[in-house]
Amino acid sequence: MQYRKLGSLDWDVSVLGFGAMRLPVIENDPGRVDEAEVWNHPQVSLLLSGMSTMQQVRENIACADRSDATLLSEEDLILVNAIRQEYRRLVPVPCTNCKYCLPCPNSVEIAAKFEHYNNANIYDNPRAPRFHYSNLSSDQQADNCVECFECEEKCPQGISIVEYLKKAHALLGEKR
Repeated sequence: MQYRKLGSLDWDVSVLGFGAMRLPVIENDPGRVDEAEVWNHPQVSLLLSGMSTMQQVRENIACADRSDATLLSEEDLILVNAIRQEYRRLVPVPCTNCKYCLPCPNSVEIAAKFEHYNNANIYDNPRAPRFHYSNLSSDQQADNCVECFECEEKCPQGISIVEYLKKAHALLGEKR
């Protein structure tokens, strides 16, 4: 699960990683910084996040129990915002990997396609994402989409999934 997109950045994106390394580590989990940023607002009393296991529920409850509107300094918050802006600039598909778009009636692994596509753009190098994409069965690849739009109706992010699947296949597929 990757509902904490800022958290998934910490060491993955070298341009952003240098900034992220300066952020505090909360409870030995760099991914908790983005939750701390939300809890840092005194008016926040509830934080909803996508959870798919009981362990994730427990972790989120523990994080909420430790929440404090002064957990991050002003400098930390400025850095979090700068990293967020750079991430949004680099990532074409704002997919959080919630997988609410699944299952696809045509077996397309939508979230995985977007992860490969985003990584190709973040690193400005599609070589590894193309390799991973080529190892998928043909029915899981993005060109298997028949534009039924079921996924778009389910997507809480409002992503134009069909259009992005076409772009992902154009970049990652064999017929590029």
